[in-house]
Parts: sequence; structure tokens; C-alpha cells
Amino acid sequence: MIFRFNQYLLKDERKFSRQLRVNIKEDYVVITAPVTKEAVLPQDYINEIFVHIGDVDALTLSNGHIYGAGLSGITNEETERLNAKNSLRGRYRDMSRKALSEGKTEKATAISLNNLGKLKYQRQKDRKRKTTENFINAALNKMLAAEKPCRIIITHPVKVGKGKKLWKSARRKLSRSFRGFIRERLQEKCEERSIEVVRISSKNTMLVCSNCGKMGKTSVGNRFHCDCCGYETTISLNEARNIEKKYMLG
Repeated sequence: MIFRFNQYLLKDERKFSRQLRVNIKEDYVVITAPVTKEAVLPQDYINEIFVHIGDVDALTLSNGHIYGAGLSGITNEETERLNAKNSLRGRYRDMSRKALSEGKTEKATAISLNNLGKLKYQRQKDRKRKTTENFINAALNKMLAAEKPCRIIITHPVKVGKGKKLWKSARRKLSRSFRGFIRERLQEKCEERSIEVVRISSKNTMLVCSNCGKMGKTSVGNRFHCDCCGYETTISLNEARNIEKKYMLG
């Protein structure tokens, strides 16, 4: 069947700057076009929440609620897998270079072809990342549905000082952190629902005790302890409560 689209004139003079989707049916054609619709805040979204975005747990609220608990378990498993994989690939590269230096070009080529391919390596890496992104998306959706916020207060991302040298392990951890992705998806989901996102400075929200205001200590395992008042909690919850205190004080 041949359709002559110029015979089917639109009933108005609307023009579209976006891509049109043409769906050909048996005896007619459906043309759909995306339109901009103003987001409307759901009626029951009336709460103000204070959120710490982290690596151990994706989202920790000042009220103690946690969404995306155990994020570090997923990312650490992938980090260990990549570390082992990259270490093995490094050994194969050394073997290939050694073979070339000895004039064994065929052996060097065979090592590269059989062990240093990038397609499978990248596919596995992308698949693992997609799994983590789906986990984060589910956590964000659950938080918004449960907390029903009209306003979400977070901190600006912490920037590493220009020219500051980091250990290799620290650089690797930063490169594999999902905090940036969480912030991006949170912003997108809030725009879809007309939820306001407020960003404040992270100064005095990390090491300060949210209970007494003195400097505290952090330890492995996402733990925070204050020697002055004896307050103990997670680093994430302490920071979330500091975010709330700082915002309320203006």
C-alpha cells in the first residue's frame, strides 16, 4: 500500500520544531508530536526534606529514612571486579610488550587479540553501570512517593581543589562515584513534578556534630562520633541533620 502524504492535509497551520512520529495504520496515518506541558506539583506534596547524597547509601534524610541502602555494596563489588580485571589486563600488556621487544610479533599480536579486547570489557562495564543506575532510579522514585516533598534541600557538590594531588585509589573512587548521577536524576524527577530543589553550601555540614555543634570524628564504616557530647550516628545522618540545621538558621 502506498500513501501519498501530500493528499492528507492537516486541519490547521501548526508548525513543529521537534521530531514528528509517523505511525502507518491499515487505512490511516497517525502523526504525533511532543509538546511542552507545564509540570504541576501533586496536591499532597507538601513536605520539606533534607537529603544527604552519599556513596554508602544513596539518600539519607534528616528524619532518619534511608533510600537506596547498600549502594556501596553494589559499587564496591564492581570496583573489585574492575581492579582484578585491570590488573590482569596490565600483566597481559607487559607480556605483549616483552614479546615485541624480543621480536616475537606473532605472539604479541595473539596476546592482544585474545586478552586485550575492549568490546566485551566495555559491554560488561556498561551492563553493571546500568544495573546500578536502575537501583538508584528506584530509590529516588520510592523516596518521592513516600516523602511527598514540595521542597528538597541538598548541598552543592564538593569540588576537589584545583591542582590537588590525590592517591590513585582516591581518584578511582571519585571516578566511580554515582553522586553526580544521583543529583542529575533527582533534578530531572523534581522538574517533572515541579518540586523545588534548594542547594546550600556544604561548609560545616560534614565533621561538625549535629547534636552539640563541636567537631567530631569519622571512622571506617560510615560512622560518626563526637567526643564532646558522646553522640554517635552514621556520617550520612549527621550530615543530613546538619543540612537541616543550617537551612533553618538561614
